[in-house]
Amino acid sequence: MQQFFLEGGAGMFPTAAFGFASLVLSCLYAARPQPRLVPLVASTGAAALLAGALGMFIGFQTTIAAVIGPRAPAPERVQLVTLAGLSESANNLVLALGLVTFAALALGVGGFRSAGAPAA
Repeated sequence: MQQFFLEGGAGMFPTAAFGFASLVLSCLYAARPQPRLVPLVASTGAAALLAGALGMFIGFQTTIAAVIGPRAPAPERVQLVTLAGLSESANNLVLALGLVTFAALALGVGGFRSAGAPAA
């Protein structure tokens, strides 16, 4: 897991922060459904997805710049370096999607619980 995080680069930090915030908030909502938490869950989840996508595309740019730049690898290694860089860059979005998936499940549990609760 540590290698996965390190390969993703700096974009993993905001992605993880927003993703875990969304997950914690959605778990709070699942435990005690309060409608005021829903916008926070949605906005932190969206921020996690956007941070993951941004980190991934910055990684793509960095990979391409490294392959075509002045310090480009030997021609027989360009394909390998490119694929490795793109794979590592995708870790940002994988982290975001994983965290937001679990947050969505917890949000669904909270919604189910609040639908069965008597009106106050």
